[in-house]
Amino acid sequence: MKQLIDQYMSTLENERLISANTVTAYRADLKQLHSFLANHFETDTVDPRRIDMLTLRLFLGELADAELRPRSIARKTTAIRSFFKYLVKRGVLEDNPARSLKTPKLSRDLPNVIDEQDMHEVFKAIPVEGRNANRDRAILELFYSTGIRLSELTSLRRDAVNWNDLTIRVTGKGNRERIIPIGKTAKEVLQTYLQSTEQISEFIFTNSNGRPISNRTVQRVVEKYISMVSEVKKQSPHVIRHSFATHLLDRGADLRAVQELLGHRHLSTTQIYTHVSVDRLKRIYHDKHPRA
Repeated sequence: MKQLIDQYMSTLENERLISANTVTAYRADLKQLHSFLANHFETDTVDPRRIDMLTLRLFLGELADAELRPRSIARKTTAIRSFFKYLVKRGVLEDNPARSLKTPKLSRDLPNVIDEQDMHEVFKAIPVEGRNANRDRAILELFYSTGIRLSELTSLRRDAVNWNDLTIRVTGKGNRERIIPIGKTAKEVLQTYLQSTEQISEFIFTNSNGRPISNRTVQRVVEKYISMVSEVKKQSPHVIRHSFATHLLDRGADLRAVQELLGHRHLSTTQIYTHVSVDRLKRIYHDKHPRA
């Protein structure tokens, strides 16, 4: 079983257009499944032919009893279905015991958003001078100017920036490439940072060894400055991405244009931001209208 999981993960990494984050998550999900099966069958060499739907439901039931978030259970269910589909395709199994596993229904929470005034305050909170001041400002400006994901920022290369056209080229989920405009302020801040850094690397944001900056380092930078000015519950790069999209729509941007900028495959994914905008309008109306 372990070997089959390793082979499947290799297939995901090398043959399918799937993000590195998804591969990492699926690996952890299947490792957790294997641990459950090893305990269930009382052997570390689990024969996949012994696994039936009831066994898989027992595993998912344990996750639910442990009060795991429905979204996490849904992802694990998807990983399991995909893995057993792979085993059938390889001829290891004749039937797929995970075929009829149902994904738990997910409530779609509205994303956390920082309002425009607080975003301005975030940039004011960054010191003018200091060891990492230029880097931190460039990170935050680029996030807010483009709405890119954390992984897209940490993997951004110098040759992906077109200084004349004011655009950047990023590779997002599913290995899909897109071109995103950047604002003049972001351009100036980014150039200042690159001129100030002593590191020579193909990547824009690097650590002291010239390697791409880690996700955690960027997360700490974002958390640090957002926490200074905003009470938003989540203080992550994705909150700035949410804010980027919401502020564009608040100012009349076309929904399909925002979809392209964010790199969403489906328009329905982007539409959640219209709900955020409407919700904000309702709050403003009830707060400000004399007869609301």
